[in-house]
Amino acid sequence: MDAKGLLKSAKKHDCIKSVVKELESDVLKMKQINRMTGQKINQWIYIFDFDNYTFAKATHKPTLQMLAYLMMTYEAHYPERLKKAIIINASIYFTLLFSVVKPLFTGATLSKISIYGKEGWKEELLKYVDADELPVFLGGTRTDPDGNPMCPSQVNLGGVVPQSYYLRSSTRRLCYQPGVKKLHVSRMSKVNVTLDVEEPGSHIEWEFETENKDIGFGLYFQSEDSLQNKLKELIPKQRVEAHMACETGMYQCEIPGTCKFKNIYKYNMLYIEKQNGKGYYF
Repeated sequence: MDAKGLLKSAKKHDCIKSVVKELESDVLKMKQINRMTGQKINQWIYIFDFDNYTFAKATHKPTLQMLAYLMMTYEAHYPERLKKAIIINASIYFTLLFSVVKPLFTGATLSKISIYGKEGWKEELLKYVDADELPVFLGGTRTDPDGNPMCPSQVNLGGVVPQSYYLRSSTRRLCYQPGVKKLHVSRMSKVNVTLDVEEPGSHIEWEFETENKDIGFGLYFQSEDSLQNKLKELIPKQRVEAHMACETGMYQCEIPGTCKFKNIYKYNMLYIEKQNGKGYYF
């Protein structure tokens, strides 16, 4: 899988959501099989093929960061779902990757992981998967109806993501559009954008981007009759990759008051926001 290309073509949190969606889909499939067959199936087996894994892939920081987050999410929510993970064609570069994620696993999870180089893994796979279910290229006997041993109709073989899919190159940047304003913020500082909401049911819409790096973003509320109280969190602060594509959103305000956008910066950067058609470029 071209993780580097993928992260240039989609925001990190969207990639994470996609993985979680697949995990939840697998859980539902197991429940459906259990209902149909009366069997109790509640674990899965993963096969990870690291053939042609390079040094550049093993040291790509955004990929490592996303992978670490996914591993922590998996350990927190799906630890008992794993029956076996078999890693094949692991090279010396794989050890660089594994050294990052290994500390995130419990001993129970690590005991279910087997790592193989170029040899020995086909026999291991056949211990867990029937030959007629395993594609020929993985040591089984299964082929596509046309005889293709790679079984592309059943297995997503991945590939290099075309650069035309990259968000940065395909998105018209807000900074080139009329009516936006700019703001330069020093490193480790923050900016609050305050909006007065007069009518219940009003919608707040935003659209912003950064010149580089991600940014912390959150939405908070303060009612008219409790200005001395702490702000109420409406949208928890989260990191958004607004340097890759415009971040857009909308929130319906149930009661009048003051809404504040909090934007926390780790680096010097530019930030763009649009509110109800009026542009603010920070």
